[in-house]
Amino acid sequence: MGKVITLFETREGLGQSLVGINLAISISSQIKEKVALADFNLSGENEIALLLNFKPNKSALDIIPLLDKLDEKLIKGYLSVHHTGVAVLGGIDPASARKSGAGAPSKKPLVEPRHISQIIKLISSAYPYTIVSTSKEYDDNIVSVFDSSDLILLILAPHLLSLNQARIFFETLKGWHFPLNMVKVIVNMSNMKSALP
Repeated sequence: MGKVITLFETREGLGQSLVGINLAISISSQIKEKVALADFNLSGENEIALLLNFKPNKSALDIIPLLDKLDEKLIKGYLSVHHTGVAVLGGIDPASARKSGAGAPSKKPLVEPRHISQIIKLISSAYPYTIVSTSKEYDDNIVSVFDSSDLILLILAPHLLSLNQARIFFETLKGWHFPLNMVKVIVNMSNMKSALP
């Protein structure tokens, strides 16, 4: 199994998608390893595709119906290869997902925690490195992502609100019985004018 590195930011706009993209491209170009970048930010923002100026052909929604039939060779067909060499699993577009269902909208979530675990396991069996971009919700889906991860990169800014969110993050992780040493902090200092001294 390959290494799974998950990105989580304490608040919107701290560069989670950019960090994920840069990390994936660096692994591909400098370490010369195959790397997958999976967008599990279920909000439908699709920032990774936007920042890469690249539209992946498939998302988790395309994989879920076939999960029991896929293996480490077949899963590669569901990731689109960017010109940098990074294999990308696209984000979910909730609007198109709702349109694709027949009849009344279902109360069942589109992506369940077990789906996330299975998809990450398949991807990490096919690639030496898997970078996972997540949503900022503390829910069962994020627990599933963290459970599948070897390393969590927590992105924060040197601002009081971001630091407070980081405290909440660590308390939540501790309450879920995850080892805190699986977290490494990245401080985004791109806008130091309003940062704490």
